[in-house]
Amino acid sequence: MYSKEALEDTLTHELVHAFDWCTMNWDLTNCFHQACSEVRAGLLSGDCRIMLELKRGKFPHKFGQERIN
Repeated sequence: MYSKEALEDTLTHELVHAFDWCTMNWDLTNCFHQACSEVRAGLLSGDCRIMLELKRGKFPHKFGQERIN
């Protein structure tokens, strides 16, 4: 891990998955369920912060939203 913040973000991301698994009727073979959990985990863990994306070298089309080609 790069820093304490990166560790916290990673743990939060994985705990969102654990929460989804424990509280929802989550089917591991259903791609929609997995995608939904990834989106929730990304948004709730801070993965999608604009400064983090800029550090990664990604420049979103709009604030917080990448352009899809």
